Amino acid sequence: MTNLRPRAQGDLTFVPTSLPKNSVKVKPLDGKFTLALGEVTGHYHALLEHPDVEVFTSKEMDPAGIANATDVWLRLKSRQQVHHLVGETKTRDHDALWLEPGVYRMNRQFEYVYGSSQRVAD
Repeated sequence: MTNLRPRAQGDLTFVPTSLPKNSVKVKPLDGKFTLALGEVTGHYHALLEHPDVEVFTSKEMDPAGIANATDVWLRLKSRQQVHHLVGETKTRDHDALWLEPGVYRMNRQFEYVYGSSQRVAD
């Protein structure tokens, strides 16, 4: 983890870290890892399936559940692109984000409303 810095795309941040020992590897679904879904616009953030991309969570789960998981780590063995798509079309909302090789924890932005918190609806 040398010279890596946190990066962001919309309501997602990717923070350099180490992979927890108890993490569970997740398989891609339909050729990609869907990292987050936009509840309002129907867009999604995704990493394409690639031999140099591994995604982990804190427990066994269906690959479709990654978008709702709270603990997600990425291990990238080469430079990879996080895509922002609607269907198979790139959106104009966010540019593609390039992540350098390393391990990242993916975090979601939350908004705080008096007495509670919720994930940002995007």
